[in-house]
Amino acid sequence: MNIRLIEAGNITRPFRVGSFVLGALLIYLPTKYVKSPVAWGICFLLGLLFMAVGGLTSWANTLGVRPFDNSYKNARDSYKTTDDLHPDALSGFKAGVLDPSSGELHSGIAGGSVRMRLCLSQSPSER
Repeated sequence: MNIRLIEAGNITRPFRVGSFVLGALLIYLPTKYVKSPVAWGICFLLGLLFMAVGGLTSWANTLGVRPFDNSYKNARDSYKTTDDLHPDALSGFKAGVLDPSSGELHSGIAGGSVRMRLCLSQSPSER
């Protein structure tokens, strides 16, 4: 017999229902049988936690959301480029060169040149 806690990215139905019922019992039963306020408070907070886990995972299952799925790893890997895979990805970067006559900065990024106009000495109305 194979009992699984998580299946298809969500907690299985028996554990969802059991968590919710256990939480309800941890809230209700201490009000009748526990005399210590500290123990009652701990049981109450644990009951709220178990009910929240059971309720939210049931809601996620209804909506088709898989909160415990590993698909985010595949999505994160899909954004990687070939440059990200190599440790010397920035080896083609060269420092920029400032042309004093025109005030333009020519960056030396591999594969092309980017020109930016520097307007440090001019006021906003002169630009």
